[in-house]
Amino acid sequence: YTAAQKYLDAIYLRTQKASIHAYSGNIFIDIVINQMQEKCQLMDIRLELHVDQLKEVPLTDMEIVTVLANVLENAIEATNQVVKDRKIKLRIKNEDHYLLISLRNPTKEDVAIVGNKIGTTKPDREKHGIGLCNVEDVIIQNDGVFELFCKDRIFQFTAMIPYKSE
Repeated sequence: YTAAQKYLDAIYLRTQKASIHAYSGNIFIDIVINQMQEKCQLMDIRLELHVDQLKEVPLTDMEIVTVLANVLENAIEATNQVVKDRKIKLRIKNEDHYLLISLRNPTKEDVAIVGNKIGTTKPDREKHGIGLCNVEDVIIQNDGVFELFCKDRIFQFTAMIPYKSE
């Protein structure tokens, strides 16, 4: 989680200087979305958002940053390799006592998924794929479930994390 903590620190410093567009009402979700929105604009990628008002989520601030930053970074990287339909769809919703996070993006080719895991396509395999492992750890530690799916060069990540009952 040291990378996530550094990320939180960096984005906190950036928010002191910039105005943040509020999508969810949760400052950490909004900061990550704003930063990724900015990155998408620079790369001519459209980020389509469907985000509920989420003042409270079943994850810590660091966990929500870990999940969103990693899946969005992966989606941006994959989408940047395609020529047409450069669009990422992100949904973050409250659904039946669960936080639903769903992300779809195009890929250059279908991604092989075995046992809900994908292999990295990067040459330095030792240092890559860690992000999705961190995402998986956060989801599992919070009694959630997730699924990776790819068909017709469209990759989809879906996670459902239960709200803790009081």
